[in-house]
Amino acid sequence: MSSGVQYTRERLEEAAAQCSDVDEAIAFLGVRSYANLRRYLMKRAGAPAR
Repeated sequence: MSSGVQYTRERLEEAAAQCSDVDEAIAFLGVRSYANLRRYLMKRAGAPAR
């Protein structure tokens, strides 16, 4: 996470409540997607691994 963006539980909960998928949540958070961002956010959100 070289951008220094912090994904607090509150921001992740807000994104989850307002977005229908992880790509929408990334846009909501206002960050540029990178290789492992989707996996990282799903892990932080407590989603089961695929």
